[in-house]
Amino acid sequence: MTDFRFGLFRLVPFPVHGWLDMLTGIALLAVPFLFNFEAGSAERNLSLALGGVSVITWFITDWKADTRSLMTDKNT
Repeated sequence: MTDFRFGLFRLVPFPVHGWLDMLTGIALLAVPFLFNFEAGSAERNLSLALGGVSVITWFITDWKADTRSLMTDKNT
């Protein structure tokens, strides 16, 4: 639903997509501590890994890049 090249509906601006990704990453990092996952369990490790990758990806992506709207630009 992101307003980007491969978005199906292109409703969500790219920077908003980025903030949703960051919130998801933070939530994934917090889940093992909020629900007391057992240390070393697959669930804990998966949640921490996915959250870490999501947050790192957020930091290395230029979410404020000047992107044109693919909904209105007929040159794509």
